[in-house]
Amino acid sequence: MTNRVRLELHQVSGVIFKGPVWLDSLSIAADGAVGSCTLYEGANATGEEKAHLDVLSGTSFQLDMKPPVLLERGMYLTVAETSSHVMIAYHPADKHDALEVGPDVP
Repeated sequence: MTNRVRLELHQVSGVIFKGPVWLDSLSIAADGAVGSCTLYEGANATGEEKAHLDVLSGTSFQLDMKPPVLLERGMYLTVAETSSHVMIAYHPADKHDALEVGPDVP
């Protein structure tokens, strides 16, 4: 099964996706103040930190995951400033994807 890439803009903290998901890219732009965001694996900010981005006012930064990163427990995003604009590109993993990734795969 092929899952389409989802592209979402976020300005507040919250759950991005519940369940296994492939992270394709993460970008941030700061409008009027410095900006920062942190992406965690799981349903809240107590999960494992997977990415953290900081930018100066009036700048942006994009982090492309090549290859995409599998987050088996979903994604949670924290956005530190309301003037930050965070774009996330991801696609849901299907059961076959999750079974083939891990330490047992040669």
